[in-house]
Amino acid sequence: MNKYTDPQYLALLRENEQLREYIQTLEHNLNRDSFTQIYNRKYFMENLELKCRDSEQDFGLLFVDVDGLKMINDQFGHAAGDEILLQVAHMLCAAVGPNDLVARMGGDEFAILLDEVVSQNQEMLIKDMSDKIYNIDFQIGSSQLSVAVSTGMAIGKQGSVPTDILAQADSYMYRDKKLKAAGNDNMRSSIREVIAI
Repeated sequence: MNKYTDPQYLALLRENEQLREYIQTLEHNLNRDSFTQIYNRKYFMENLELKCRDSEQDFGLLFVDVDGLKMINDQFGHAAGDEILLQVAHMLCAAVGPNDLVARMGGDEFAILLDEVVSQNQEMLIKDMSDKIYNIDFQIGSSQLSVAVSTGMAIGKQGSVPTDILAQADSYMYRDKKLKAAGNDNMRSSIREVIAI
């Protein structure tokens, strides 16, 4: 009997294919945020560590925090906040290059690992992303909302310490948030080169 017509052989092939699909699903779920379906913190940190170890050129880490999400959740319900998170995640993914990586770090915080950074384009990139998010009109029941984001950026290179870069970007993001709260909305996130210790 030809093995390609043998029912036992064909059954094994089907089982192998199902097993491959199951493994692919597990790998996908392991690396993705279960809500937005973009990459998760674990996958982001793994790629940041690789960049710090292997990158031959400077790279950027942009931290993005959705402002006022708790207030939106309290006033309009968590479904409204969820819709905003989904749209922001979609916009961030659409705004970056094919080799950049967007991840949800948790709650209302996102991070972007930029494959290449050209210093004169960094402020423009931050402003462009912030403006695009602000110009999204979120229809929540009978209300129309605009959402702002706070951003912070750090520049890394081969030999940089991943947690240091992340902490710097996070620190600048909170600085941006405080400046906005103080009414200084024209200030943009500081950009700092990370020197490996």
